[in-house]
Amino acid sequence: MAYQVKFVGKLRFTAKTPVHIGGAGEAATLYALKLGPNRFLIPATTWKGAFRNIAERLAPTMQMNALEKLAVDKVTLSENPRSSVRDLLQDFLNSVKGGDSQFFKPEEVKRVLASVGYSEEELSKLEDPTLALTEFLAYHCPIGRLFGNQVRAGNVRFTDTIFYSSGQYRPGVGIDRKTLTVKEKALFQIETSEAGVPVTLLILGEVDEPGSTPYKLLASTLEFVKEVGLNVGGRKSAGLGLLQLEHAEFHTVKLKEDKGGIGLGNPLKTPPLDLENFTKLLRG
Repeated sequence: MAYQVKFVGKLRFTAKTPVHIGGAGEAATLYALKLGPNRFLIPATTWKGAFRNIAERLAPTMQMNALEKLAVDKVTLSENPRSSVRDLLQDFLNSVKGGDSQFFKPEEVKRVLASVGYSEEELSKLEDPTLALTEFLAYHCPIGRLFGNQVRAGNVRFTDTIFYSSGQYRPGVGIDRKTLTVKEKALFQIETSEAGVPVTLLILGEVDEPGSTPYKLLASTLEFVKEVGLNVGGRKSAGLGLLQLEHAEFHTVKLKEDKGGIGLGNPLKTPPLDLENFTKLLRG
């Protein structure tokens, strides 16, 4: 499906608590990930994991079509997708052979499997039908459509963030996971940023179907971040890594209206939308 809108979002947070993104460890010290003195780094993968975690908690509460719900429940959020989809396998195999079922249409099954790399010959043999079924469902997952999964790249991408802060060290103690008691001789220290420092994130993305489940889910995720905040990095259970959203603006380019590609050339020159109006765009 062709993209209708491309966007760049700029989110400015304040670190309400110190932040620790794990870097190298040495002896009893856990250092923060940094690019030099006072230059703390939050990788794109950390941001994506934090946003995806929120989306995974919100997705089961949303209205979605049958395939999207199956994808979320039986593949994305399942600890054992191969086992979870067994009750659907026979219907799926019937659809591969051309028969309709409650959830699977032959044309859609063949189209999706071809798009994720199955050849005509592979479709005729289908040596691992359980894998094919999990990949078919993963293709329809709204979480995967936003953040990516085993069969598709996500439509939302995050950049690395460098923020500036003096470092500090916090003491910690090891815990015996079996007895839930303090380990002897297991003291350590963790390098963190200071609290109260600004942290800025850039988000890039495309919207190909405003009003569809993935973009409603993205809207809800952004609203959750605004209301509750965002946790990043390690030692969250000890109170580290809480970010509060202070300001958000989104620069959007509607491709049909972008004459000569001027907006795509420099999307940050387009008038920004605040979070409320951007989520309205996402919801269609």
